[in-house]
Amino acid sequence: MSNSGKSPVSKNIQKASLWLLTIACLVFFGWSWLLFLPINVFGRLAPVLQWLEERLPSSTMVNFALLLLASLYLGGVFVFTRLYHLAAKKILSRSVPAFAAFAGITILLGFLLWPVPCDSHESFIDIPNKQCDCMGLTFEFYPPFVMDGSSTDFCMGWEIPVDSP
Repeated sequence: MSNSGKSPVSKNIQKASLWLLTIACLVFFGWSWLLFLPINVFGRLAPVLQWLEERLPSSTMVNFALLLLASLYLGGVFVFTRLYHLAAKKILSRSVPAFAAFAGITILLGFLLWPVPCDSHESFIDIPNKQCDCMGLTFEFYPPFVMDGSSTDFCMGWEIPVDSP
């Protein structure tokens, strides 16, 4: 069933709901990519950056590293948000109930996959302070410009609370 015979008000509401959901996905992708990128993606590029560091002056290397990080971040957020927007737009053009189901599933997955801190590690003596077990993807986040070696483990998935001793 097509939406071609709908009133202009109905089309405006559909368009507004599509953009609202796309903006929510932009926030989700931006936040999770911001946490995931520095350690898990940029860390894997360390051999390439070391190779470039040997061949480039330090000021050029800093500018190149910041430009690479910014392009990976903005490019990743743009690609994920654009793909989501195109899929949602295609579903909305076919059927409003299918779009409502797609939006509901998207919101539920967003809540399920929102990065939640489950464990933190201190720099010298690691104090057991695990807050949850994770059924899903776990990744470590090391805050930039922090030199004491502390890090936080984030969970993207189902969090199971851990009983306190």
